[in-house]
Amino acid sequence: MRAKLKPAVKSPDQSILVKNDKLQSFYAPHHYHPDYEIIYIKKSYGLRVIGNYIDNYKAGEVVVLGPELPHYHELGNMNSNDETPIETIAVLFPPSIFEINNQFPEFANLHDFLEQIKYGIELTGSTRNDIINILESMTVKPALNNFFSLFKILEILSSTDSNYNTLSTVKYDNKKLYNDKTKHILDYLADNYLNSIGIAEVAELIGLSHSGLCNFFKAQTGVTFSNYLNKLRISKACELLLTTRKNVAEIAFEVGYENLAYFNRRFKEIKNCTPKVFRKNLNYLV
Repeated sequence: MRAKLKPAVKSPDQSILVKNDKLQSFYAPHHYHPDYEIIYIKKSYGLRVIGNYIDNYKAGEVVVLGPELPHYHELGNMNSNDETPIETIAVLFPPSIFEINNQFPEFANLHDFLEQIKYGIELTGSTRNDIINILESMTVKPALNNFFSLFKILEILSSTDSNYNTLSTVKYDNKKLYNDKTKHILDYLADNYLNSIGIAEVAELIGLSHSGLCNFFKAQTGVTFSNYLNKLRISKACELLLTTRKNVAEIAFEVGYENLAYFNRRFKEIKNCTPKVFRKNLNYLV
C-alpha cells in the first residue's frame, strides 16, 4: 500500500519543518522570516513576489529563499470549483544548523551557495526534478531522515552543475534595509496595486516627498517605484490573459491602467511581446 503524504509538524526536538499543505488560499501575506525556505508548488497558478523579483508562477515551481527575504504568492483566477486549488510542499530550516560546519573546509562550496540563496533562486532542469523527488520523500520520513535529506538537497544545489536562476537583485538579510517604512510601502502595493494609485499617494501615506519616496524606494529595493508597480500589474495581466477570455482593453483596465496604449508599451517592455502575442503563444489555462 502506497504511503500517504503527511505533513511533518515541527516540535522542540526538530530543527526542520516539513509541510505538505492543501489550501484554499495562501495563508502568508507579504512576509519574511529568519529561516531558509524551500517551496515546491505542486498545484496552483498566480503571481509571486520574491525580494524585488515579480513574475507569474505555476505548478512545478521550486524556489529556495534565504533568511529575511520578503516574499509572497498570490492565487490566480483559475475559474475552478476545486476546494483546494493550492498544494505545496515547504521545508523551513534555521541558519543555526550550519554553524557547526564552519569548522570544516568541505563545506566551503556550501557557504558560497548559501550566500546565493539570500537573493532567492528558482530551480530548473534536472536539478529541479531531483529536488522534487527528495521533497516528496521528506513528507513521509521521520525527522532524522529529513535532516540527512536536507543536506542531500544542499549537496545537489551547491554542485558546479546545478541548474537554477537567481531571482531578486537585492538581498534583504540586513534589517536596516528592510525596515518598517519599506514594509508599509510594499504591503500597501500588494493590497492596492490593481487600484489607481501613484507615487504622490504613497509618498503622502508615509510622510515623504515625491522625490524622497523615489529615492528611498530605489535605495531599499534596487528598482524604481514605477518599475515595481508596473511589474505587479503586468504579471496580473499575464494571468488574466491565460485564464480568462477577456479582451486586452478589459484586462488593462482591470489591472489599473486607464490608457490602453500605455499598458501595451509597459507590457512589451516587461514581457518583450505584445499582450495579443503573449496570449497567442501560450495556451489558456481555462
